[in-house]
Amino acid sequence: MLKLFLIIFLSIAVLTFADFYEVTKDGAVWIGKTEKDLLRWERLQRLSLADYELAWDDGSWEDYGTPFNWGSTQIASFKMPPYPGQYKIYQGKFACFGTSTILVVYDDVPNDYSPPNQTEGQYNYSKPFTPASSSWPVANWTIVDVDYTKTYGPNARFAIGYKNSGGICLSSQTGGYTYTWFNGSWDRDQNNSFCGCTRCIVRGGNDIKTSSIGDIKAIFEN
Repeated sequence: MLKLFLIIFLSIAVLTFADFYEVTKDGAVWIGKTEKDLLRWERLQRLSLADYELAWDDGSWEDYGTPFNWGSTQIASFKMPPYPGQYKIYQGKFACFGTSTILVVYDDVPNDYSPPNQTEGQYNYSKPFTPASSSWPVANWTIVDVDYTKTYGPNARFAIGYKNSGGICLSSQTGGYTYTWFNGSWDRDQNNSFCGCTRCIVRGGNDIKTSSIGDIKAIFEN
């Protein structure tokens, strides 16, 4: 039954792709004619798992902060995507340098994009890693795989980051919700005219194996 269901789903997906996109040398080109076409395509995409990169920074860093002059733990406060389904934290993506340290996750985030109620040592999950760079300047992101088993619903709040073992890379872009533990509390980096380069990749959505035929039919009925 599951095999038949997957065949039906993939057949619909192929037909939908053919209706909405034309494959050229430059890749798939959108050829849908109406807004309804686009909505149907977006709904179809949401019936499968996807990765989402969450970030506040602009991808560049001009300065850095040490544990002594900036803070001992760097975090970013995020929400899971708003689409139906279940999500997990898949990877941490940090611009930093230093020696062996740990990735940390905090789940007690009381408001959208606020710092956690927890102190820096009260994290819910941790994982050891070593930054890709040992000193400044930093050329590449450090990617850390996460095996935290917790699942989150749409729009669920959390914070992710790492213990500062050398330096936190900082972007002069302001407005993001990144924080550093400094003098016994979470201090928003924007207060000092910077944004921490701390990102997260989450994976989730609706698993095709748990989607019903009715879910798929609904795409084409509206």
